[in-house]
Amino acid sequence: MADLLGRKWMQGWVPVVTLLVALVWALIVDPYLLNAQNINDIGFDLAITGFLGLGLALTVLAGGIDISVVGTYALSSVVSLVLAQQGILSPPLALVAALVVGAAIGAVNGFLVVGLGMRPLLTTLVVLVSLRSVLTIVSDSANRSLETRAIDDPTWAFFEAGTVVGLKVPVLLFLVVALVLHLVQTRTRLGSHFVATGASERASREAGIATKRVKFTSYLVAGLLASIAGIFFAARVGAVSDQIGGGQEFALLATLLLAGVSLAGGVGTVPRLLVATLAVAVLGRTLINQGADANIYGVLIALLLLAAVTIDAKFLKHRGRVLEKLEVAPTAVELSGALPDFDVGSGSFWALNDKLASAGRIGLGVVEGPEDCAVDREGRVYCGDRRGWVWRFSGVDYEHAELFSRPGGGPLGLVFDLEGNLILCSAGRGLVSIDPAGIATTLTDRTRRSLFSIVDDRRLRLVDDLDVSPDGRIWFSEATKRFDQEKWMFDTLESRPNGRLLCYDPATKKTTTVLKELFFPNGVCSTHEGDSVLVVSTSRANVKRYYHSGPKRGQLEMFIDGLPGYPDNINRASDGGYWIGFVGVRNPAFDLAMKDVGFKRRMVHELPVDDWMFPNFNQGCLVKLSSTGELVECFWDKGMTEHSMVTSMREFDGRLFIGGLTNNRVGYIPVPTGTCDCGQTPCGGGQAVSVSTERVQEVIR
Repeated sequence: MADLLGRKWMQGWVPVVTLLVALVWALIVDPYLLNAQNINDIGFDLAITGFLGLGLALTVLAGGIDISVVGTYALSSVVSLVLAQQGILSPPLALVAALVVGAAIGAVNGFLVVGLGMRPLLTTLVVLVSLRSVLTIVSDSANRSLETRAIDDPTWAFFEAGTVVGLKVPVLLFLVVALVLHLVQTRTRLGSHFVATGASERASREAGIATKRVKFTSYLVAGLLASIAGIFFAARVGAVSDQIGGGQEFALLATLLLAGVSLAGGVGTVPRLLVATLAVAVLGRTLINQGADANIYGVLIALLLLAAVTIDAKFLKHRGRVLEKLEVAPTAVELSGALPDFDVGSGSFWALNDKLASAGRIGLGVVEGPEDCAVDREGRVYCGDRRGWVWRFSGVDYEHAELFSRPGGGPLGLVFDLEGNLILCSAGRGLVSIDPAGIATTLTDRTRRSLFSIVDDRRLRLVDDLDVSPDGRIWFSEATKRFDQEKWMFDTLESRPNGRLLCYDPATKKTTTVLKELFFPNGVCSTHEGDSVLVVSTSRANVKRYYHSGPKRGQLEMFIDGLPGYPDNINRASDGGYWIGFVGVRNPAFDLAMKDVGFKRRMVHELPVDDWMFPNFNQGCLVKLSSTGELVECFWDKGMTEHSMVTSMREFDGRLFIGGLTNNRVGYIPVPTGTCDCGQTPCGGGQAVSVSTERVQEVIR
């Protein structure tokens, strides 16, 4: 629901609902509403009101307002009729003259408001009154000098009754103009200048935007659009009157408000205006068909629009609060497996110990949040930094610190590719390649959009770990496509399958979404066999295996389930096994809370974030797995002072390097050296198999 309400196009739900209600009501009271004549009339009303609405909206969007568009529309209509009927100009030239009149009035408005700095509302109101007076004079003079006379001209007839691709000319031209203005607003620099000027003229001017030119253009175009509406009205009605457009100013303003166009400027879209205009046209035509008095028509239109505008205003006012309440949508989840005894001396495999307490320290006080680490062929250690940096340490005890690169984003997973480039998962930036000189290049930051996704999920938000398969392809995980890095724990609380496994092929430079709907995938490791990758699920406390080649290609199997902690990152060991880190351990209270979706919903809706119950992070450990997934050895920092959260590990030349998202150092401990190269290329030693929940529980017991 939060994703739905958060979309920009949801801001236009009020005019859409108003249109649907208007259609339903109109069909109930007037079953013949959709006959050919009524559809033709509604289309004409849509075109006339639409042209005027576009002109008015354009000036409002740029930070002004032009109430006189109705007067321009009426005067242009009368001018074209008088010139054509009296034979002063040929009908085509009379139409051109009407456009010139509209542009001239728009230019006058622009000069008064922009050039002389007069207030737009009062200025255009005075211009409107003046135009009405001129209209009365011209109409009276024309009516005294001639009776209505038919204009026999193909151009005039085309504007009156012509059709193109089955649509009346006024409707077709309005739709074309609306589409062009929409593309200009959303796809061009001029459109962005209009919006920026309306939002803050001073800031736009200081940013180098010619705000006066933008505002003058808006008044000029508004006059042209109003004159086009006048031409169509003249061609259809063919009569001179000083009552043309009388009282339409209020309906136009109400339509703009219904469409969500802010009178303060800078807010509004053409599609919403189109829907709102159609809703008003349907309501108006239905009332006219029912014989409603003009005054009653005005009152009903005003009441309906007032209700819609009030609802829209309330929605916009409370939208942020509603989105905040609905940001996290928890689901019930029951993790498998019983919890072991973590107490010291309990004899449990998971019993606390001090094996990490004496770990060596790299970059103590220099790095901040080294979530992952990597080692090059020369034995130099690399790690990320939450400030958007990558450090390199060298020397006998890694005492030499070097700021290797500044890729930006949130540096997480690290690995070297087959060509010696350091590949980085950077939250907020994507997959980044850093060459030996420290120059960072983005490999990919997007993938193909999901077919039925409400949110545009092409952009990668929280890529967190990766590995390279023997063929050079880079396999990496995106923990969640709903939350950014600073809110990653929200996803573990929500417990929805928002993550995915992706693959980047350097040969084709294409990114493919391999697996969707994963539960916080937070670790990727190419297996020793090289035919598959292991994918860690932090929130579901398990590891799955995906086969990307070989006879099982495309299959996804459970590798190990029922873990008593929250795994984060997995890497190969030199003896053919695997290392897996834990950011924290499960506890009965949180496991119980995870089962009760009602409790979780009340918690996120009624309590501030600081009072929410989150998983027991920052109390983790490091575990060694055999090649078949058996639990071999557990490493703890019992005092939780050196490595309380283990988010990564990397074995190299008899040492195991340890990273932690909340730590201020990279640790290392000595480990036995095996025969497998646990660096870049899987060695093919050992055959990994799936391990059931029951087997894990046997080891726990």
